[in-house]
Parts: sequence; structure tokens; C-alpha cells
Amino acid sequence: MRARREPAWALALLVTFAFVRGARAADGAAPPILGHAGPSPLPFLHPLFTDNMVLQRDRPIVVWGRAAAGEEVRVTLAPDTAVARAAADGAWRATLPARGAGGPVTLTVAGAARSIALGNVVVGEVWLCSGQSNMEFMLRNAADAAAEIAGSDQRDLRLVTIAHAASLAPEGAPVIMGGGWKVSGPGTAPDFSAVCFIMGRALHRRLQVPVGLVNASSGGSAAEAWISAEALAPNADFHDDLARLRAGAPVDEGDPTLLWNGMIHPLLGLPLRGVAWYQGEANDAHPERYGLLLAALITDWRRRFAAELPFAIVQLPNAGARRRAPVEESAWPLIREAQAATARALARVALTVTIETAGIATGDPQRSPLHPRNKADVGNRLAQAILGSVYGVAEPRSPAFARLAAQRRALRVYFSDLAPGERLMAGLKTGVDPVRRSPSGALTGFAVAGADRRWVKARAVIDGATVIVSAPGVPAPMAVRYAWGDNPPANLYSTSGLPAVPFRSDGGGFRR
Repeated sequence: MRARREPAWALALLVTFAFVRGARAADGAAPPILGHAGPSPLPFLHPLFTDNMVLQRDRPIVVWGRAAAGEEVRVTLAPDTAVARAAADGAWRATLPARGAGGPVTLTVAGAARSIALGNVVVGEVWLCSGQSNMEFMLRNAADAAAEIAGSDQRDLRLVTIAHAASLAPEGAPVIMGGGWKVSGPGTAPDFSAVCFIMGRALHRRLQVPVGLVNASSGGSAAEAWISAEALAPNADFHDDLARLRAGAPVDEGDPTLLWNGMIHPLLGLPLRGVAWYQGEANDAHPERYGLLLAALITDWRRRFAAELPFAIVQLPNAGARRRAPVEESAWPLIREAQAATARALARVALTVTIETAGIATGDPQRSPLHPRNKADVGNRLAQAILGSVYGVAEPRSPAFARLAAQRRALRVYFSDLAPGERLMAGLKTGVDPVRRSPSGALTGFAVAGADRRWVKARAVIDGATVIVSAPGVPAPMAVRYAWGDNPPANLYSTSGLPAVPFRSDGGGFRR
């Protein structure tokens, strides 16, 4: 199912996975497909610590690596110095006091026989971007790529990409593309994640502090691949897979825990401000599992990073051909529903709605690609969600279904997350341009059902902050759905220009 969903370029990336541990990406050697089942040795200084890196502000600064047993390691970030002594297994860890945003500074790490000085280090906000191919999608391939790249020269925006590495055992050291952190610019940004870059640039411009972006994403990957074995163990759906992996059976890129082991576990210890998560397409074979998996992933990462990490989830965009049916009984609406439900159920989780972003960059909303080129709306909306939920900046939110009220031959739909004075509108989206009010004012994407439980395309009319839905032939509507399909017509927005969250008011017992 996952291979069917991914195009040729994404499948080619899967072939290059370092399934256990490969050579560093910078040396050009092809990584092995199979190898040892234990972690690779940690170097003197963890590979995340390089020139140009960003350290998380207002958190203790932790630096670690491996040396000879008993060796003293001195870490200096003037005027602060911390001394650590390597344990019997060689592991050492030094902690410097927290500090505010600023820099550049030099971070020096000195052992008995070696010393490393990292230059152009800054202190600011560090965000981890993860998920599958729509997060991995490079800036050079995005809509308006030339303009985006031309605007990428930001000396206090820093980028680092974790190479594909799926491992049978939790790794200590990541494989880093290009050898380390890079300053954003036309020579470095084009090959970085488009969504992550645009999000980070918006955060940097609004917060006016350095921003570091860690991209650890992999095309075609399912959610379970990013969750630790311990967190998956209570889920009976994965008992057989976990037993096979424990027995050392051949691995597949979609196997549970492998990307957690190879790409996320090596980052543990790095203080982060939060996580941007864009994934879900590869779980369409079993959409009923996705809500539990996403909640397990968030809970697992928070426990492992020892922090109540904020998460910003990108809800799946529209994809595929537009159907004539008023609602579709398909996987993608269920995954979107699970993403929205997770954001409502868990604290410090924000939702970014992208239901109308695919296809508009190609000018063909009737057929939307699996990998939409419009990443500007996704990245900027992610930044809006993060600014509002994490930094306390007054930002609009997508209108979300709240409740229904029956009226004569109609239903009135109430929405939450509207700011005082904010209303609803029928919007018109063209390319990456801002949303504007539709001249016709006609809403699309609503369906109603009555006691016969059959869905009919609805007439929807905005009344302030509510929508009244009805349909000829449905004298007593009981339920309503909005944008319930793979590529539904959806044009309900707030007057701030954010799309409404797709929803269903029923529990799924109605049929087309």
C-alpha cells in the first residue's frame, strides 16, 4: 500500500535507506542494506555539534560524546565552563547554564588529547521537522521555488538534515547530510525541506531570534516506523512485527521502530522547542489505527526527550481525482479526522489545515497530486499555528465544528476557534496567493443525511459565525459532513483566511 502511494522519486529514496548504519552521507559511498544489530560507536563529540549550530535558548545546554574511560572533558561557552568525566563505557555529558537568544559564539570541547572549537554558534529556537515525503519535499521543487530560494539568505536561520537511517537497534549517532549545520542561503536551502524551511523562516522573522531547523523525515514511512518498540509493545497490531524484528528477521523500510532507532533516538538529549509533524499518507491501509499511533508517537517522544514538547500537526491535504459523490467512504478523511481529534485531545498540540492546498499550484483542483508543490501555505500556516500555541502570539485558527442545532428542514452548524468579531466566508484560493472572498459567496463541500442515512449534497448558507445546511428531499436532516473525501470541494474559511477543519457530525454509521 505504501509503495503504491509513492511516486518513482520517493521509491528511489527508499532504496538508499541505511537500514542498519551506513557510511556518512558526505563521503558518497552507498550505505549497506544489512549489517550489525547494535548501535554504532559514538564519536568524541556527538555529530549534532558542528559549526553554525543553534542551541535552544532558556534551557540548560547539554553537550555529550564519548572518550576514554575516566577522561576529563572541558566544555566552554564563554563565560561558562562545565567539566565532565567519561564513565566506564566512555560516555560523557556536560551541562552549561541556560542563556537567552544571541550569538554568534564559539563552543569549545577539550579532552586529554584533542580539542574542538565550533564557530558561528548561535542561541535561539530549535524545531524538529519529521514525517514522510511531503515533509521531505525539497524547496527546489516547490511552487515559486526561485523566489523562495532568492529569499533564503538568512544568517540566523540554520539548517541540518538527518540522513535516512533505519536501524534494528537504537542508534547513538545520527548520519548527517553534508557534515553538519548550514547557514540558510541559496547554496544550502534548495535541498532542504520546503515546509520546514518556510515555517522556520516565518518564525525567525516574527520572533527576531535565531532559529535552528532539524529535518528528520523519510518518504513512504508509516507512523509506526517512528515509534519506539517499548511504546508499540502494548498495541497488539504490531506484536508479530516486533517479534520478527527481535528475532533478527529481514527488515523492510516500513517496519515498526526502525526510523525511531536510526533517526530520532540519536537526537535524544538535544533540547528542542517543539516538533512539526507531516505524515499520514502511508497509513491509509488501516486508517482506524492512526489516532492511537499518533497519540502514542507524541507521548513516546515527549517521554524520551524528557520534555512536554509542543507538536504542530499538518493535516493531510486533498489528493487524487475529485469525485461526484457528496461524501467518500475512504481512508484519507478518517486520517484527517484522527489528526484533528489528536490535536483536540492532547495538550500543546496544534493543527494545520491544508485541505485546499493541493492542485491549486498546478491550476487543476479536479486532480490533486500526492505531493503538492504549494508548500508556502503549509509552512506559513504551520508557523501561524506554532506562534499562537507555543509563543502566545495572537494568531487566527481554523474554524472547527462545535455542534449542531436542528431548525425547520435544516441544520445550523456552530464552529469554535473563531476570534471575537471573526466570521465565516466562502473563499477563493488561487495558486500561492492569499485567500480572498468568493464573489459568488456560494459554499461547497457540505452534505446532509436524514433518517434513511443517505448522503445528499447540501445547500449551505453562511449566517455570521454559523452555517445553515439543507437539501431538497431531506425534510428532517440529522447529520452533516464537510469536505469528507480524498479531494473534496472545500471553500469554507474564516475571514482571517484559514480553511475550516473537515468534519462529520455523525459517528460514521451513515452511508452514501
